[in-house]
Amino acid sequence: MLKTPDHTDALSSPPAFAPAGTPGFYADCDPASGKAGTVLRAEDFNELILNLRQLMSSAAVTGTKGAPTILEQTLDRLYSGTAHSVVATQTLSPDFAGLVTVDATAADVTLTLPSAAACPGGSQTFIFVRLDTTTRVVKIIPAAGQAIRLGVLRLTTDPIIVRSDGVNTWHSLLPAWTIVQNTTLQVSTTGIAQPVDPAGGDPFDSLASAYAWIARRTIASGVTVTVQIAAGTYTRTTPITFNYPYISQVKVVGAGSASTILVFNGTPGLNGLTGLPSIEKLTIRGTGTQPQCDGLILRAGTGLIVDDVVIEGFTQSGCALDAILTVTTHLTIQNCTSSGMSISPGGQCVGGLARVDLNNNGAGAVANLYLNGGSVYLKTLATLGGPRGVLASGRTASGNIENLNVVDPTVTAEAVRVEYGALLQARTPGASWYALNTAGTVFYVFLATQFGQMATLNCLSAGNRANTSPPVNTRGNVQSYIQAT
Repeated sequence: MLKTPDHTDALSSPPAFAPAGTPGFYADCDPASGKAGTVLRAEDFNELILNLRQLMSSAAVTGTKGAPTILEQTLDRLYSGTAHSVVATQTLSPDFAGLVTVDATAADVTLTLPSAAACPGGSQTFIFVRLDTTTRVVKIIPAAGQAIRLGVLRLTTDPIIVRSDGVNTWHSLLPAWTIVQNTTLQVSTTGIAQPVDPAGGDPFDSLASAYAWIARRTIASGVTVTVQIAAGTYTRTTPITFNYPYISQVKVVGAGSASTILVFNGTPGLNGLTGLPSIEKLTIRGTGTQPQCDGLILRAGTGLIVDDVVIEGFTQSGCALDAILTVTTHLTIQNCTSSGMSISPGGQCVGGLARVDLNNNGAGAVANLYLNGGSVYLKTLATLGGPRGVLASGRTASGNIENLNVVDPTVTAEAVRVEYGALLQARTPGASWYALNTAGTVFYVFLATQFGQMATLNCLSAGNRANTSPPVNTRGNVQSYIQAT
């Protein structure tokens, strides 16, 4: 088609077209009735050939004389009219445009897209559908020097549709795909916001960038995505909010609380609107440059497990709980202006064999641990410095702490205060509760007031037992009581 006419009387270029007349239709010649019919002119055929050649050129199709499928091939390329099956790694040609079914039962499959400019006059579209249900990896990647807008695509249970821009980039029209197996994403100080192949190990530059990538995808039931943050300091000027529907399947792991530092410069830290499975081995640090900034906020309905986590330097509470926080080994909260940990009604801090250090040295805080109607159930709670060690206030505030160690508080009135119907108790006896000023070895009082109750069950150290208000096993301070037997 592209080669016709190719006889000796053919011209190398079309002659000039006559001026446009009134559009009409062809009529047949009928000598019997004296009708001459419409004259067929060269320009009629030339215009048709020019249009067909342009269509083929747009699809990068080379004409072959006598071939009956050239026009069909042209339309298939431009409008994705074909269907192909793929079972092995290969580079796709423009003729694959349309439906591509992939069966990766035998091995992992990597499909390389053709050049986005392979059809210069059109935008190719590929529709990828996976047939097998194995854990094999099927990747869709661009040709060398080209790009896919969202990076390497992984074909799992969801179809993927990509369309070229006709120049050098492919765009995913259905960017979401399901993560069907446990996956680890990397974050490092040398990463970038949009790495090419995150699931293949290319690192992000921040936890927020990794969350943004996850938010465009679905996580299959029973699958966990781990965000592994390498050692280093990562600074942000906005908080990180986790509220993605599948965020409860995303755990965050650093290289150690002394090595992986998340710095929030003049802003709150992590804001939990939906639950995370866990945060491990990192430090969450504020810079103390803006007021009313909490380090870790857990809202109602969320939950979180922490392991080897340090929270420090925030201008409000280090940790504000309206949900359940579980400590597996060690949580340190220190140098925050307000309470180290503030637990509201509905909030809980629990830990079976955990040790929690709340080392809050900020001015004006009510306590290292402030039970503002919430509850705490811990094996060990140790506080150093700051104002009171513990303040439990309100009839919905309660605590069950096996080992309570309050060292060197700056408030001389009491180290532990329970008031307004709150209940604080020891889990097992053994003289495991004590409050001590390390400078002067002066024991400070355990105070119950305004219907506050302490059930210490023989857990008070000898010095503290003689220095409580009211005296142990004696009702006082408006129906308050410290039980020590």
